[in-house]
Amino acid sequence: MNKLRDPLFIPDELLSAGDPTPAPTSDPNPAPAPAANTPPAQTPSDAWWNQYSNNPALKDNKIIQRYKTQEDALVALDNAHRTLSKKLVDIPGETAEPEVVGNFFKEIRSKLPEPFRVPESPDKYKLTATVKNEKGEDVPLQFDKSALGTVQEVCHKCGIDNQTFNSLVLAISGAQQEAPKVYKKNIENWLADRSKADPTTPTYSQFASVANKEFASWPDDVKESVKNIPADAIARIAYHYASLGQEHSFPTDAIQTNAMSIDEIQRRKDEIRRDPNYRNQLQQASGPLFDEYNKLIETSKKIGRK
Repeated sequence: MNKLRDPLFIPDELLSAGDPTPAPTSDPNPAPAPAANTPPAQTPSDAWWNQYSNNPALKDNKIIQRYKTQEDALVALDNAHRTLSKKLVDIPGETAEPEVVGNFFKEIRSKLPEPFRVPESPDKYKLTATVKNEKGEDVPLQFDKSALGTVQEVCHKCGIDNQTFNSLVLAISGAQQEAPKVYKKNIENWLADRSKADPTTPTYSQFASVANKEFASWPDDVKESVKNIPADAIARIAYHYASLGQEHSFPTDAIQTNAMSIDEIQRRKDEIRRDPNYRNQLQQASGPLFDEYNKLIETSKKIGRK
């Protein structure tokens, strides 16, 4: 299309010349002249917004110039006002009280989709996280119920939404899956450093065997008391305790059983029974712990007869 014939593209110099006749053209099919009742095309020189050119906020305002008429602009303004009045809330200032800020976040979150809201109570968190199984399929994440309750309590106290809660549970689960590898590596490094000065340092499998047997002999309340300690640290404690039993068993003549009460005798008997060395000595019916245990039994009988 020849732009000179399109009223929207008539140059200003043609308008100022006062000659509405189109320039001669060789086009055999000239565009028809606009009907008499067609409103003249709006140009920058006669646009409605030019009457506000003295206002700096409106002069050359590209947004205002999107609307063909003042009525169009007013309708758009009304729609924007209705939309904003429904969606926005007052943002607290820097000096706002914590309660005001808290209410602000509650109001904002109440308008968000459910995954982004903070549940009403800790038990309302929904575990929707998934992991890949051996076949590469997405399956629900299995998480310890007791640990899950703790995470729910903490997340609710901190105002964490449900989606972030799931991300946190997924991260914790991943760390738990990797933990055994980390613990094993830590122990291997410890044994390697120790072997430089002590040629009798055990291998990892030997260490693990002794530590696991020692830990298995501990009472349930002791195991419960150390459950929050990293497993590699517990293993080293157990191994150390087992080593003390092997190297520093009390000789039977050093035990002053006659001065012990029934309760003290019972506590000592319990300690001996938990000692892995005693189990071996019991099978052989010989050894310092085996002898000590039998003397404790005899002593308790004597005390009982008095």
